[in-house]
This record gives sequence, structure tokens and C-alpha cells, in this order.
Amino acid sequence: MLGLGKGEKQKLLWLSPEEIIPNPSQPRKYFPPEEMEALVQSIQKNGLLQPITVRRNGSRWELVAGERRWRASQKVGLEKIPCFLFSCTDQESAVLAMTENLQRQDLNPFEEAEGIARILAQWNVTQEEAAQRLGKSQSYVANKLRLLRFTPEERSFLLENGLTERHARVLLRLDTREKRKEAMETFLQQDMTVAQAEEYVLALLQEETEQAEENQQDLFRDREAELRPEKPRKTVLIRDVRIFFNTIRHAVTTMRSSGIPAESQQEETENYIEYRIRIPKTQGKIQKLPEIVRKPPEGREEREGREGRESSRKKESSRNLPGQAGFAETSPEPSSMYSPASPQKAIS
Repeated sequence: MLGLGKGEKQKLLWLSPEEIIPNPSQPRKYFPPEEMEALVQSIQKNGLLQPITVRRNGSRWELVAGERRWRASQKVGLEKIPCFLFSCTDQESAVLAMTENLQRQDLNPFEEAEGIARILAQWNVTQEEAAQRLGKSQSYVANKLRLLRFTPEERSFLLENGLTERHARVLLRLDTREKRKEAMETFLQQDMTVAQAEEYVLALLQEETEQAEENQQDLFRDREAELRPEKPRKTVLIRDVRIFFNTIRHAVTTMRSSGIPAESQQEETENYIEYRIRIPKTQGKIQKLPEIVRKPPEGREEREGREGRESSRKKESSRNLPGQAGFAETSPEPSSMYSPASPQKAIS
């Protein structure tokens, strides 16, 4: 238990404020000027009614609790002030200073967090042990320590603009200074309550999550496209050779209708089907193929006359070409088309 030293029970000293040095473990760093001025006026009128607490530190007196009263007494110019003498260690002095401020609720949240962090470092204890000594829960200590994630500038902004500790804890969900600064300004501009601030921050986080998921999907698709092998180009295969035979027959027919006495022969072996086309030469040169000109549909009389002329021309060509044995003229009859389902007969 903390208390007075042996032989010094209820010992009251009158000391000069100049003889007392401040407590190095004092968690409170900011003393509002208006509060200090009110205390100074009260001491000037009524004197210092409640003694401060000091301890021996070598040859000097060190303040344990009551720093505001000690500071105000210096401003008033009191020569002597009443002091209770406590016998305690450095650690006990730090606990007393913190406890006094907690009980009076004189500390702002950041000062309280800094004081708890100092105790943890000086005592080398866990949060649970520190909470027990301060008479607080472990969650209370943990929540206070989280406030130290704010920068000094952010802490000043929160305090100067009257945002509460609960507003601050909502802001801790944002992971960058830029996001927190934008959110704080929005809180002030729209005069948000804590509940409204929570809804605002949750909406920001949801938007970030959706954007991150979309970016991840885009990255995955790009990566998948890089790793996917290029598909080979498909080659169109026509299995039915009848299409090609018809094309050849049509070409031969076109040459004949143009006046070229072309001859064709088809032979079938065990493994192959051969199709030969012979085009006669005239005076050592291949006849120049006339251009095919599309004509309008001909009448019945014109068609009969043309067919008669073609028949005469073919007969004349046959008489003028010797040595063509073995080749016979063929015409593209439907019955001669190759069918995979049955053996194909050679055209004779």
C-alpha cells in the first residue's frame, strides 16, 4: 500500500514553491489557461486550502500530486505552501500522479495514453499488470494506448476542435493520415455525432474493399491471360471430296463453253483417286482463255442456237486432234459423284 513513511505519519510541511521540483512522471502536459487563471484567483482570495503531496528525492523535494496548485501558487507568489510528505519509490510516485489525474478527470485522452505508456516502459510490466495497479480494466488500458497512433498534429486538431475520444476511436479504422484528415474535416463540417461518424467511416471502408476486390480481379485476369497458351489457329477441313470434284468439273465445263476443248479423266486406285485434265495447244502456245463476261439471261431461241454452235465446234475439234486415245470426254453427271458410303467408279 502507498502511504506515509515510517515516523512521518500525517506530517505536514510548509515549503517554498521554489524548493519543489515537478514530478518527471506527471502525465499531464497541458494546463488550459482559463482554468489556471480561475485557480490563481481562488488562491489569491482564499489561499491554498488543499495541501500538495511531495516526497524526498535526495536533498530536494519532488512533487507527487497537485501540480496545478503548485503552479498557481507560484503565480500568486506565495512564500510557503502546505505539503503532505509521502515516502514512495519512483514507480509509486508515477502511480500516484496518474491516479490523481484519473480520479479528477483532469487528463485529456492523449495525456492519459502517454502516461500509461510511460508506466509500462518504466515498470516493464504488461497491460494487465498496469491496469490492476491503476484500478482499470485491461480493455480500458488497451483502448487508451491505441490513441497513440495519432500524430501530434492530429491530436491537436482533435482537441482544439472539440472532437471526443469516441470520434477519435472511429478514425483509427482509417489507415492513412490523409484519410483521417479528410474524415475529421467532414465530421466538423457536417457536425456529425459519433453514430453518424461511424456510418461515414464504414461507407468509406466498404468502398475501399470493393475497389480492392475489383483491382485484384483485374490483376488476376491479366495474369491468367499472360499464362494462358495461345490457342492454335483452327484449320477448316472439308472431309467430303465431292465438293472438289464438282469444282473441277465446273471448271472443265466452263472452259468447254468458252471454246477450249479441255478433256478430263478420272481414275481410282486402291489408295488414291486421280483426276487429269488436258488442254490442247494451238501453234505451240496455250490458247489464251477468253474472259468470262456475265450476260443477261438468253431467250429460248438464242439458247438453242448457241447449243447447236457449241455442238458443231466440239465435233470439229475432235477431228483436228489426233493421238488422243485413252482420253474420253466426260460430263459432270450427278451419278458420277464420289460417295464415301460406296466405292466410286471410274468415269470412262
